[in-house]
Amino acid sequence: MTSRRFYALAIARLYRWMAACAAGGFVTVLIWRGWRDAVGFAMGALLSAGMFRWFHGIAEAIGGGGETMPSRSRLAWLGALRYGIIGGGAYVIMEVLHIQPAPIAGGLFVMVAAVLLEILFQLIYART
Repeated sequence: MTSRRFYALAIARLYRWMAACAAGGFVTVLIWRGWRDAVGFAMGALLSAGMFRWFHGIAEAIGGGGETMPSRSRLAWLGALRYGIIGGGAYVIMEVLHIQPAPIAGGLFVMVAAVLLEILFQLIYART
């Protein structure tokens, strides 16, 4: 298997892992804490998936997968903007929906859970 194909398959699995973690977490929070916190978890998971997509785009640009390489200063500004969007999004979710920070933070960890699951998958099933 070529390295590009391996990379593409791993990225596709990561998106599926994130969807599974988000769905499982949503149902768990819905049963455990109610609909309001479940919506907060889902919004945190959406922010997490958006951030993963952003990281993926930056990695593609740096690795030569993109057509042009953005400047370092642009990447730095985009990185700072990313954290501003996460903070602003979490603030709006808490203020508008009156949701506690814990379910939102749990949703933000969907990307981390997906990466850990992909690591386990690679260790167990992807032997070469």
